[in-house]
Amino acid sequence: MTEDSAKLSSVVDGHADDHSAWVDRELWQQLARSVHSDEFYSAWLHLQCKQIAQTRAGLILAETEADKTFAPAAIWPVGEGVSEALLDVARSALEEGEAIVVDLDREYASRFTVQPDSVALSYPLKIQDEVVCVAAVEVGGKERQDLEAVMRQLQWGVSWLEAFFLRYQAADDESTIDRLVTALYMTATASKENSCKQAVTSFVTELATRLSCERVSCGFVSGKHVKVASVSHAGQFGRQMNLVNAIGKAMDEAIEQNAPINYPEPPGSGRITHNHESLARQQNGGAILTVPLIADGKNTGAICIERSTGDPFDNDTVQLCESIASVVGPIFREKMLNDRWIIVKLKDSLVTQLGRLLGPRYVGRKLFLLALLAIGAVLYYAEGDFRVTADTVLEGAEQRAVVTPFDGYVATSVKRVGDRVNQGDVIATLDDTDLRLDLVELTSGRAQAQSQYDEGIAEHDRAKVKVFKSKIEQTDARIGLVNERLNRTRLVSPLDGIIVRGDLSQSLGAVVSRGEVLFEIASLYDYRVNLLVDERDIAYVQPGQTVQLLLSALPDEKMQVVVDAVTPVTRAAEGRNYFRVEASLEDAAGMLRPGMEGVAKIHVDRRRYVWIWTRELINWLRLWSWRWME
Repeated sequence: MTEDSAKLSSVVDGHADDHSAWVDRELWQQLARSVHSDEFYSAWLHLQCKQIAQTRAGLILAETEADKTFAPAAIWPVGEGVSEALLDVARSALEEGEAIVVDLDREYASRFTVQPDSVALSYPLKIQDEVVCVAAVEVGGKERQDLEAVMRQLQWGVSWLEAFFLRYQAADDESTIDRLVTALYMTATASKENSCKQAVTSFVTELATRLSCERVSCGFVSGKHVKVASVSHAGQFGRQMNLVNAIGKAMDEAIEQNAPINYPEPPGSGRITHNHESLARQQNGGAILTVPLIADGKNTGAICIERSTGDPFDNDTVQLCESIASVVGPIFREKMLNDRWIIVKLKDSLVTQLGRLLGPRYVGRKLFLLALLAIGAVLYYAEGDFRVTADTVLEGAEQRAVVTPFDGYVATSVKRVGDRVNQGDVIATLDDTDLRLDLVELTSGRAQAQSQYDEGIAEHDRAKVKVFKSKIEQTDARIGLVNERLNRTRLVSPLDGIIVRGDLSQSLGAVVSRGEVLFEIASLYDYRVNLLVDERDIAYVQPGQTVQLLLSALPDEKMQVVVDAVTPVTRAAEGRNYFRVEASLEDAAGMLRPGMEGVAKIHVDRRRYVWIWTRELINWLRLWSWRWME
């Protein structure tokens, strides 16, 4: 062993003499074997901080993968918090893009806790004029430090970080080139065939061979679901209906989530994989990768790749399949359009019919068309009143509820639904037996307390007088409370009107709870009209519009109503959604009662008859075409 080797081997976790190097085998091995950036940063920073004399802290500021912002990627000493002053220095170097040296005591003593002899040095790593990370250290003994040597050591050490970045960048570039070559070859395989069916068959067979998979399937969206078009290494796959249906459902699952599914998905991915799990059970386990095919910004189909091993596909394979799907998707879409010969027949038929109408002969068709055009022109230019029809319910403008003031029992029922009442009329009463017994007991107790109070005055016993005086006051308060509750056993009408809800005549002696609504009373001479307007017509209704109202109970009397407000309250009925519109009566008839129903027609304005008669059909066609075609 040479003298230098002996010096290197003799030093572990410390400094040797002035002529020897410092070596930590474990850290150097970790630095050389690191695959992930976090491991490499930690080992590198540990080595740098050990090699620089009197190092107190160190950190590496690197870009995060999640939000592409710079944050501490490694800290030394491990387990301690980040030095705020050192972090600020590193960020300053990041913003300036240059190495900086800062006297912490002079620059940061007013904001952070720093040692008076500390100096921070920071050096940014640039690759292609872009800062990829920043290394910073805090050293002590600024009067004895050779700061130029420390910066040189930091600069030389950053070269390791640069080599790490360039090594993985080269690996990424090589992987990207391989993916592009494979995608180009698969594109050529799909493009050389004339029909879409042949192109898909060649594509899935070649892809299964290149990826060494058990099966590759390709399907296209047909209606609301995916229909499997071809399966690799299977001339007739239609007989295996259960398998084909399971593959189609797995493709639906990926298309509905608009993302590739790599089953089994890692925990916390948030992807739904029920159909993939079902497909895997049919094949006794294995891994499944489903990638949507996109053309013109839409999901037109999917590719499902299966293999027998249970481990998920790696990221390189997923990216490769996504690249292939993005290229072959438009190709398959174009071939499918070219194969749609029925559309060509429909087009030819339309051209033929137009030729007959515009050419010679076929006089009857020409006359019929002219008559239709004449009628259409008349209807198009003729105008009429455009009115929106709505079901109507009459309610009292003011409606009050009579509730139970406390838990008890129904004693009497004086009024019921349909009876007219005046303000203050008794509607029902609650049983007051317990309250009256309580009142007798409290009155007796007060008399006793009063007697004791008088004895105390006669005996000049101040303590006794004080005690029984307080007892008398307490008893008086309880007596007042009982009297108040006795008064509230009489349920009275809060306004003049008619009872629209509540009948206790069949519930005498029944238990009622505090806050329970027993009666609802509506005003009899002031009404509010509730119009239920179909959501398809609600856009035409505005406050201030006039309405003609016809009630079922008064079919001979048309009443004028004015729209007051269009509320956001909705009600579902008969498979449709209705909005509640409130209106007020201009002249209220004497026979009106709350709860009457009828039909109202809201006058909007004057429109063309052709629009009035066809608007519902046109709106339905617009929604249908937007849902299925656009």
